[in-house]
Amino acid sequence: LHRDNIAQHEATVNSLLKREIRKFDKSIGDALQQICPRPWELTEEEARLLIKELRDIVERAFSGTTVSLAIINLQSRFMWAVGVGDSSIGLSTIDNNGRTTGQRLCELHTFKNPQEYYRAVMAHSYAEQPLFDHEDPIGDFALKLDATYLAHVFQYLPGLGGDPPVSTYIPKIRTPPYIIAEPSVRFADLQPFWGTGSKLFLFTDGVDNLVDGYFVFTPRQHSGADPIDVVAGLLAEDIDPRIEEILGHKAIPNWSGLEGNRASNVLGNLLGGQNVERLEMVTDVSRLNSRDGCPFHIDDTSIIVWALSDD
Repeated sequence: LHRDNIAQHEATVNSLLKREIRKFDKSIGDALQQICPRPWELTEEEARLLIKELRDIVERAFSGTTVSLAIINLQSRFMWAVGVGDSSIGLSTIDNNGRTTGQRLCELHTFKNPQEYYRAVMAHSYAEQPLFDHEDPIGDFALKLDATYLAHVFQYLPGLGGDPPVSTYIPKIRTPPYIIAEPSVRFADLQPFWGTGSKLFLFTDGVDNLVDGYFVFTPRQHSGADPIDVVAGLLAEDIDPRIEEILGHKAIPNWSGLEGNRASNVLGNLLGGQNVERLEMVTDVSRLNSRDGCPFHIDDTSIIVWALSDD
């Protein structure tokens, strides 16, 4: 692929990427169904033995995850962004006035996306809807296969606690699947942004959690801010006071110091920036583990930042 033929092949590549993601997800469910084609025939003892012998296959099918990736042609300076789930891919650019802005490259596969919310709600009855709000569409086959897998296999996985217990969901599973691994795929021409200070970034939903603030620094209050906008703002050479106002604390442009790590700069500023009290809060294990009052919770905060340049 190169710039001369990309228009001809863009749709084909889009379809290929979507197909491979769906194929990968299906292989996880297929592996479970191969070792357990008739779960309703298993006794509890047999189910526990199956899990003991083939735990990795069962756990992989029960667990959920996301996919967020960027495939970049460095020579021709274009890319495909692929996302399924609640992880984000964004691009920060600098306009003619020197202001850094961010744009989302892939749609979220969550209820934050109105189209996904509408699809889930309209596809099933009201009695089933508590099952819908899941943001890890790869795997999570308890919500893709019939209820017998949850009733006769998944519920016996070790360490599967929860309030309410997963067994309470068994009668609600009537018309699966409730989630689908349908990726958002987008082609992007990077040539106009190359060498201009623009940056590509990927992050998991822990960043959304920190920007929102509801479970962190502003209990029971949503910031309403766009995480893509905030991360792009934190990648600017000079951080706009508007970003600091959203976060509720002063930021440090080069938070990581001599290390000069852009991802660490973003994370450090999300966690507190110049605010020592907030930085102490996020490293307080007893606070993070406490179940008193509104939970203080920070989800996975993986961040990748890559500058669009030849350096």
